[in-house]
Amino acid sequence: MNRMLFLAALLCWATPSGAISRSWADQMRDAEAKAILHPAQHIPEFDIHGAFIRGPVSLQAVALTFDDGPGESTPAVLEVLARHHAKATFFMVGEQVDAYPDYARAVAAAGHEIGNHTYHHANFCTPDATPGESPRDRLTREMDRARDAILNATGVEPTLARMPYACRSGWVERAVEKMGYTVVRWSVDGEDWARPGAAVLADYYLKHAEPGAVLLFHDGGGKNRSQTVKALETLLTGLEKRGLRYVTIGQMLNYTRVDTAASAR
Repeated sequence: MNRMLFLAALLCWATPSGAISRSWADQMRDAEAKAILHPAQHIPEFDIHGAFIRGPVSLQAVALTFDDGPGESTPAVLEVLARHHAKATFFMVGEQVDAYPDYARAVAAAGHEIGNHTYHHANFCTPDATPGESPRDRLTREMDRARDAILNATGVEPTLARMPYACRSGWVERAVEKMGYTVVRWSVDGEDWARPGAAVLADYYLKHAEPGAVLLFHDGGGKNRSQTVKALETLLTGLEKRGLRYVTIGQMLNYTRVDTAASAR
């Protein structure tokens, strides 16, 4: 994608209708200037197996990501995001999509990005107990079944994937990449699944939400996520006061691909 077209599209998307943020446009222009003077600030981070972890610090934005849904808290999460004109990336579990297809469709209808989080929230860093099936075959089955569930419910075929339980294994990530996915991790995990309190969560995310950060939350997983919803409201208000905006993982990847190439010239 052409650099200026992408930045223009990102600017239009990231601001409320009818309200063009000159400060955001200025930040993006500054990022381009810094890329020339300080190329290291423009380098995204990947793990040793090639999974995307975070964007460059020159991008004055964070990526909001949600795992394990859709679930009962997904509509409330969508309401908070809508109030703040924020887009996010939802890594969906296939069986949750089958259980809550309307919520999955609501995520897609609101313009959020959807990724694959396997069908059964499977852990591929532990031994497979399925007789007569290799770990690679199990991985393929889990990814394909989740993809089909997402596609059937939303009409969206995911191109991003995140492995459950923070599984980091070279063969898993390489196999998933061969299936056509970009594997995504995160740089900030407030462990909202532990439910330490909305104020504790908001404080943690605000302290660690640096430019280029990929933030991990959960909107499903069979637990009440009301603390996550409350913390998200506080977080987004705080980020806006700091001049940070929100991008999807796809937008962050496009930015890093375009600008990493540009800074190398």
